Amino acid sequence: MGRVLLIVFMFLIMRVAAAQVVVSGKVVTESQEPAVATMVHLFSAPQDSLVRYAMVDEAGKYAFIAVPVGEYLIRLQRIGMQPEERRFAVGPGSNEVVLADFILKYTSNSLTEVAVTVDKRVLEYRSDKTVVHVEGTPLSQEENVVKALEGLPGMEVASGTNHISVLGKSNVAIYVNGRPSKMSLASLPASAVSTIEIITNADARFDAKSDAIINVNLNKWDQQGVSGEVKTTYTKGRYDYKYVSSSLAYNKGCFSSNSQFYIANNKFFLDRDTRDTFFGWDPVLIKQSQERRVIRQKYYYLYSDINYTIDSLSLVGLNVEYGKSWDPYRNVFQDDYFSVASERPVPADSVYENTAQLVHGLQELTLGSFYTHDLKEKKGSFRLESNYYYNALTSTYDYSFSAGKTKGQPSDIFLLNKADENNAVIWSSLLDFNYALPGRQTLQAGFKHSYLLTNFSSDFAGAERFVDLHTIDYRSRENIYAGYAQYKKTGERLSFDAGLRYEYTSGGGRYLAEEKRTAATYRYGDFFPSASVNYRHGEDHFLKLSYSRRINRPTFYDRSPFSYYISPFTRYEGNVALRRQYSHAHNLEYILKEKYALVLFANKVQDNIATLTFLEGPVSVIRPVNYDMRSYGGSTSVPVRFNSWWRGRHKVTLSSYKTSGTFQGQAFSTDILRFQAYAKHYMNIKNLFELSLTGWYSTPYNIGVAKVEMAPSMDAALSKSLWNDKIDLSLIFTDVFNSEQKTVTTNFHEQTSLSVRNDDTHRLAVSITYNFIRGRKNENKTSNIINQEKSRIGGE
Repeated sequence: MGRVLLIVFMFLIMRVAAAQVVVSGKVVTESQEPAVATMVHLFSAPQDSLVRYAMVDEAGKYAFIAVPVGEYLIRLQRIGMQPEERRFAVGPGSNEVVLADFILKYTSNSLTEVAVTVDKRVLEYRSDKTVVHVEGTPLSQEENVVKALEGLPGMEVASGTNHISVLGKSNVAIYVNGRPSKMSLASLPASAVSTIEIITNADARFDAKSDAIINVNLNKWDQQGVSGEVKTTYTKGRYDYKYVSSSLAYNKGCFSSNSQFYIANNKFFLDRDTRDTFFGWDPVLIKQSQERRVIRQKYYYLYSDINYTIDSLSLVGLNVEYGKSWDPYRNVFQDDYFSVASERPVPADSVYENTAQLVHGLQELTLGSFYTHDLKEKKGSFRLESNYYYNALTSTYDYSFSAGKTKGQPSDIFLLNKADENNAVIWSSLLDFNYALPGRQTLQAGFKHSYLLTNFSSDFAGAERFVDLHTIDYRSRENIYAGYAQYKKTGERLSFDAGLRYEYTSGGGRYLAEEKRTAATYRYGDFFPSASVNYRHGEDHFLKLSYSRRINRPTFYDRSPFSYYISPFTRYEGNVALRRQYSHAHNLEYILKEKYALVLFANKVQDNIATLTFLEGPVSVIRPVNYDMRSYGGSTSVPVRFNSWWRGRHKVTLSSYKTSGTFQGQAFSTDILRFQAYAKHYMNIKNLFELSLTGWYSTPYNIGVAKVEMAPSMDAALSKSLWNDKIDLSLIFTDVFNSEQKTVTTNFHEQTSLSVRNDDTHRLAVSITYNFIRGRKNENKTSNIINQEKSRIGGE
């Protein structure tokens, strides 16, 4: 299948250019000066849906190419000026449509209106997605994309991991410029982003493993020629953090390219104290652990995409991602055991001290290609896409630990060496169709095949008298065949869409060593329906109700038939009996005046996949298990404007999480109500610099059977633009009061655990960003068909 698509793809690339229909115009101010940096949005008049967008250049001009026959609406928006809009039509046989000049008028009180305009531009709610405007809004000043998202309604960012959840759903797929990506949003500067598109309930077009979609559009610079930015950051906490990133865009004729590169050299500190009490022992066993870890992390990452416009209807593209990281760190770990009988596997009043030198190495490579072709008169389109992903992870561990019989007495010294190698390859090919039906209806269908190959090996040496050591060499394969159909009906007020996806999965794994050769196979197929209804009443009220059914398959490690040591006192065990996780997601979203948001969610998860820990002698055993989970909640977001120089956004979230299941024959359940408050304030201090303050608070919450407590925390930042906005300076204080402490409590299976974690979050960062544009031309034709390709992720 992959070879056939590649042959077809190479054949289509050889097509020659054809004639292009261009819509162009000019935007000026009342004084006839070019209205530079005005956003020009092209909407389809019947559906009132965004088709493309561009930015006015230095001459005040804009242009769209390959505009099909139909009726359209152009809307202009620029901070400090009154918005304008105009209707027009593209008729059959047209080669070019030149619109009359737009003349923008300044608002009566620009400073006062700026805050209002910014609040309305940040979030744009559409029938199939929410568009977050980053460029030209306060969000562009955020340190990274994760920081830009955390204050939005329904979004939650896990402290310390930067993992993003959307309306209580954690399996969120990341796209960049409309294509799946492995890019870390925590490392991507918000200043390099144009818009972020959020699909809160993934429909049938997307893989069933994805609960929600976040698509980041990097193509911020639409001018012809070279443009981009370079950003460098130095952060000082207990240790230092150095970071350099660059974004580069190149547009010329029918060719365009966008690249993102960053490199970092970090040093982190982890400080954790844990006290475990095991009541199942007689007498009671208490294990008290102290962990001090210093991690030196080095990594670099490259993303690049290349697009070529063949003609007015066809576009081809290539993209590449490559990342490499090294994580050497030194870990000092001490376990104290006391109040236990001597005949038990752990001697009474014993202490285990562990010093480890660990090195992790990770390489990731993604190659992708696509071809998109629009049918004549925009009756439909089809798309071919092929992707290749390679992942190689290597880890080496050198442990030196002592196992003393009694505190204060000589200890026996043991050595343990461990080396892991893991690599994975994913091939995927897809074919999508999009056809416009009469009566403002759309039908989409597609097919996809994915192949996953994973190899894992682990070698142990030393300390045979203390742990059960063995060499592991295991391989697994998995194929997923998918087909889908999606129907959409758009009305003036009421819109409806429904879809159905079918995925057939087959796979298995085996040991490669002859003496341990075993095989485990599985085959199953599932249907995944999705639907949404949208109602818009005037311009002030928008209501959306959506539903989807999704799956989370056990990973290679979850289902592995072997166990392996993470450290001398921690062992991971796979669970061959682990079941697939299914979820049902219901969302209700209400938007008032495009500014105030209320989102409600109800999620039911059957056989949720998570890990639980229990004790075997001195070793903590981690094992994946299934349990059921339900979550309900609501989130509201309110932008506020106190005066012309002070504005902000407040978010409040209330959610309930319930879990129930059985582990090792013992039933367990949790039920907790969580309240979260978030506030972000921006203050323009006498036009000299901008001060931003961010604060958040959360009541205790559950992660599986663990209860998590966090203290309130606050961040602060100062920013200043210089040299006609070419230089941006930022001073960022994270965890200002050094209060971001995390406490995790577990009361489960005759075991209680209390863990206190103090990470290196109290930091000061200095950031400098340089924006550059070279060789700009007066017209921008190619980038707009690229923007049409970007909007594909939303189905428009």
